[in-house]
Amino acid sequence: MKTTHLKAYRDFLDLLIKERKSAGMSQYVLADRLDKPQSHVSKVETGERRLDLVDYVQWTKALNVDPLGPMQLLVSGVRLPRRRLKLPPPQE
Repeated sequence: MKTTHLKAYRDFLDLLIKERKSAGMSQYVLADRLDKPQSHVSKVETGERRLDLVDYVQWTKALNVDPLGPMQLLVSGVRLPRRRLKLPPPQE
């Protein structure tokens, strides 16, 4: 499963959208601050494009938000997948 489909990642993106809107900032204004096209912001917010760590820090600084705030939400919501060990069949 791609991380963009994880509920924790969607919650993280929803928080970034909320922060942008709380700042009274449109996608166009945020994009201008990031020196990116508006479509970049839209693709990130819809989960079509992922943010890497450096992009994330720039994004939060453009919003005047402490990067650790949204990151804490992401960290608390991420769980490791449960994997089952594939053991060889028992020998006789």
